[in-house]
Amino acid sequence: MKSLSNIDDNSENTIPQLDGIPTLIRENHRLLAKAFQDFMGDSTMQVADWYVMRALHEQDGLMQRDVAQRIGIMDAHTGVVIRRLEALGLVKRESDKKDMRKQCVFLTDAGRKCEQSLRSVAHRVDGIALIGLSSEEIEALHILLSRIRHNLSNNENFITLNN
Repeated sequence: MKSLSNIDDNSENTIPQLDGIPTLIRENHRLLAKAFQDFMGDSTMQVADWYVMRALHEQDGLMQRDVAQRIGIMDAHTGVVIRRLEALGLVKRESDKKDMRKQCVFLTDAGRKCEQSLRSVAHRVDGIALIGLSSEEIEALHILLSRIRHNLSNNENFITLNN
């Protein structure tokens, strides 16, 4: 099995010796989440609530495991978030019409209004995060982060590294 340390230093895959990309991404994610929470103030809403509500805004009626997969958190934690949102009247569960054993999650009217407010907060946080970047830099950042996401979600890349 090939490790990253075995990659040829002259290859195009050489990683510059700066802060590691995963570290920078993790630190930025943590700071974005903190800024989001700070904007929310004393609200009972949490960042994970926003992730679930955004996923349901994009496609209402998902099953819990599908929500978890879309937002990248464990199914059990997604269940905790959904129960909290349900108690707040922001989502509801209904049996799937084709398979009554399956429970689908839907935004309520109050949930849709709340999702719009949370989206506004997210846009403000994005605006702060991008201060000082040109539109070209923002576009390049989006392209590069999308490529990283694609590389990491593509199992073929892991097979290549392990050979």
